[in-house]
Amino acid sequence: MVTVTLRIADEKVEKQLSDRASANGRTIEAEATEILCHALAQATETAEAPRQYKSDLVRRIREIVDPVGGIDLELPPRGPGREPPRFE
Repeated sequence: MVTVTLRIADEKVEKQLSDRASANGRTIEAEATEILCHALAQATETAEAPRQYKSDLVRRIREIVDPVGGIDLELPPRGPGREPPRFE
């Protein structure tokens, strides 16, 4: 368990925290812990969003393509490769 000490210089913020704790039936410490845990959980979800978006994109493409049996794309003809470098 970690102990954190908060020094809140802004009286308005301190009052908001105190009022929020009272409204939720918690101590100020418990309310601060809840706020911190919630913020960290949101940050983790935001960091994982690109991975989720990628898998969601693949799923959505498959939903469109699979019912028609896939898509065959014609590859353009290949031209001659470039000439290899000469070391003289």
